[in-house]
Amino acid sequence: MNRIIRKYTIIQHNEIKDELIRSINGIIDNDPNAVYAKMSHSDYDLDYQSNYKDVVRNVLTPYLKHYAKSWHFDSINFKNIWFASYRDGATFGWHSHEGCNMSGVYMLKLPDPKSATQLWGTDFNEEIFEGDLLVFPSMLPHRSPVINNEEKIVIAFNWDIYSCDM
Repeated sequence: MNRIIRKYTIIQHNEIKDELIRSINGIIDNDPNAVYAKMSHSDYDLDYQSNYKDVVRNVLTPYLKHYAKSWHFDSINFKNIWFASYRDGATFGWHSHEGCNMSGVYMLKLPDPKSATQLWGTDFNEEIFEGDLLVFPSMLPHRSPVINNEEKIVIAFNWDIYSCDM
């Protein structure tokens, strides 16, 4: 049986990590008020295109297509992509996403696996590390625990799977 929640380890993580963090830091430097909810920084509400989003789309697409294919779907579509950085008591409480059927979180910088995105009401118990991608249905409640003495950076996104080939 297929698992509806999947973890993928991004093979290219070490190659793209520094470039993505530089791009994100550039956004923060240019717009220090780029904040959403109780995160330290995020471009969730900013309306512009950034190079890091193109890198993320290119690197993550094969993993998302693999997931979709496991359910006999042959098409995917990114809806939106954003980064979220957490430190100094930042958090994001239980929530779900609307306007899509799937969500994903790429752990770009994750000093401690205990700081990873948490999923509510599931038996998913795999440890999540830096460089991992977590994909799950968008209605599944999830959260970031409080991050205090470290910095966590994730790239989150909403996406759809469609066009069943059965």
